[in-house]
Amino acid sequence: MSRRKASATELNNRKTQAMMDYGIAKEGIEIKDLAKRIGKDPRTIYNKRNSPETMTLREIRIFIKVFKLTNEQIIEFLGIG
Repeated sequence: MSRRKASATELNNRKTQAMMDYGIAKEGIEIKDLAKRIGKDPRTIYNKRNSPETMTLREIRIFIKVFKLTNEQIIEFLGIG
């Protein structure tokens, strides 16, 4: 049985998910602390990680600031690199 090829959206979502995982690990913060900074429930952070296309511009800006991403990492986080 052959596997279906991942869509461009799925590939971009994977990039964003990987950057979120990287940022959380790099900064040594827990999901609950990240959720508190954004003013959301921790479950919402997990949902945003699993479905990055649902992030608001405000949330994206906060993630970029909290994770201290470089310009190259921002492009990767946005899934456009």
